[in-house]
Amino acid sequence: MKNIFVITLFLGLLVIFGSQAFAADSLTTLFAQNNYSAGNTFDITPSKDIVITGMDCNVGPAHGPATCYVYYKSGTSVGFENNAGAWTVLASGSGTAAGQDNPTFFDLPAAEGTTFLSGQTYGIYVYITSYAYHNCYYTNGMNTYSNADLSLTTNSGQAAPGFGAFFPQRQWNGTIHYRDPGPDLPWGEVLVNHFHTGVIKIISGQSAKVDFAVHAGIGGGTPVDVWIGIKTPSGFFTYDQAGPFLGWNSGLRNAYFTGALADMSGTCLDFPLGVGAYTAYVAIDTLPNGILNMNKLYTVDRVDFEVVNPPAAYSFDDGSTEDLLSFQNGGEVCWMQKFTTFPGGETIRDVRCIFGSAKYPGLAPGNGSACEIFVWDDPTDDGDPSDCVLLSSETIAVQQVDTDTYAVYPLSVPAQVSKEFYVGCKMPHTGGQHCIPIDMSGPYYAGSAWTCGTNTPPFNPNNLMNNQFSPSDFNNYVCIRAGY
Repeated sequence: MKNIFVITLFLGLLVIFGSQAFAADSLTTLFAQNNYSAGNTFDITPSKDIVITGMDCNVGPAHGPATCYVYYKSGTSVGFENNAGAWTVLASGSGTAAGQDNPTFFDLPAAEGTTFLSGQTYGIYVYITSYAYHNCYYTNGMNTYSNADLSLTTNSGQAAPGFGAFFPQRQWNGTIHYRDPGPDLPWGEVLVNHFHTGVIKIISGQSAKVDFAVHAGIGGGTPVDVWIGIKTPSGFFTYDQAGPFLGWNSGLRNAYFTGALADMSGTCLDFPLGVGAYTAYVAIDTLPNGILNMNKLYTVDRVDFEVVNPPAAYSFDDGSTEDLLSFQNGGEVCWMQKFTTFPGGETIRDVRCIFGSAKYPGLAPGNGSACEIFVWDDPTDDGDPSDCVLLSSETIAVQQVDTDTYAVYPLSVPAQVSKEFYVGCKMPHTGGQHCIPIDMSGPYYAGSAWTCGTNTPPFNPNNLMNNQFSPSDFNNYVCIRAGY
């Protein structure tokens, strides 16, 4: 019981006395794009000394790894937008593109070595170097954003290649993550199911994966205690002082390490949690004795997340469409969504479909058009549908086209699923028709949505690899759900 009490006090320090620690903080402009190119310039003026630890940028489409370079200069960015000689590289980083108007996080540990001094103005240039595949979304106009620590004034949009053409009066969409520089201190961060900020909800029965990273920074080799853990709904923490660093402790406990700090990363939790509110955190203590010293705690990162009961249907989309896609030359196209079975949701009784798009009416096959729905099992549970086994299918007719309303189609043979499974819809169409309903509004988790089919029917649902176009990972969720 003593150990639990100590860690509960630890949380009290983070919440009540956090200003005494060298804690991470952030400043956000906006995520409401109406334009895009390859990057932005803007000015920052700190009201205290800070170091930048990372940035969220508005990057899309939500597909694959994005890369970013950040440059800085003393004094304003205005007038230096295409003057490469005026800028110095601050850091580079990579992240998973989250799609327009969603934060894509770029970790910038190399920026730890540069301190931005209180009262001085600096130009910042953010350049998405994966521009061949991703856009840097921003907003027309000018504005100033500020908090108690930092003021940010927007400047320009930047084209590719870097330091070339630019577009005045463009507002960078993003978040600067920063902290007090401290005495050459390391810092840490946590991600929950690949996300650092925003509303993070996990369906009960799915794994909550908490990844951590601790960076030695310019204080590498400093003897420290590192604490990484989960706050449960009961308000208690648990930890294991006996666990060796060679295997970070897993499960509902803290990963704990004492010694000379070097860069480290790992996962401290990767299994289902019960319904409730949780906090993942990383904190560092400068007295490496295995006993938490609240007066020496100096850096912390935390992510709040929630585990909720499963809905009446498996779903990822938000119920509205932002795009429609299909085969240019027509044929039979199939869109598929992968789900992970919830406890109590092992029997799929219906498939729910949106047809067409309220945003783009008249492009999809109309009401009454014939199509087919499917449920497949993934026998290897490896997230690859190439070996899927068909469990159930149903011939249906299109309903409620172009309304963004789900039509519910009961299965005459309910499908019994376990672990990974897929639901899909196959639609015949002609060249010029657009079938696949796309949701582009939220962060996309790679490997969730797939497409396949053929220009020369019939489509083969029993062997997905025996089609002209074998399953291909898509870059946005498709609007299809599975009821149970």
